[in-house]
Amino acid sequence: MWSPILAFPHRSTFGQDKPVIKQALVALRKQYNSYSELSDARRHLERREIKATVRSAASAVDAYLRHLREAWVGNEAPKHLPFDEKIEHVLSSVGKPSYKSVEPTHSKNLLYLYRARNTMHEGDCYYDREDGHRIRLSEASQIEPLIDAVESFVLWADSVV
Repeated sequence: MWSPILAFPHRSTFGQDKPVIKQALVALRKQYNSYSELSDARRHLERREIKATVRSAASAVDAYLRHLREAWVGNEAPKHLPFDEKIEHVLSSVGKPSYKSVEPTHSKNLLYLYRARNTMHEGDCYYDREDGHRIRLSEASQIEPLIDAVESFVLWADSVV
């Protein structure tokens, strides 16, 4: 059985450490939620459910960022930042390296994924690239790179945490 290790650099008694243990378990649940959302995104993609795929994939990244903030006591990113910058802000706040510098293409695709999720409020599903070109997501092949970016981010983040 696999089990994460909970670090206690200044352990004392169970009673005193209990709040830290609870916080770690909450963070782990968010990490597992991230994996679950990613699995859901893959399942939706197989069924060609474009909007559901985008929604689940974006939720996977959101859940993982919440996990990082809670597990490593990081700061929430300001609301006005683009999503790729929010990721960088959270990573920086928990003392982790830049994802954008390691995987710039995947980082950009995470931004596009988030933009696509935001357009669902308009009843559509698209994102605008920096060159002004609008990409309407209507085929599974268009979403595959976005899902790959989520998987890459989660695996990379797990490896540096």
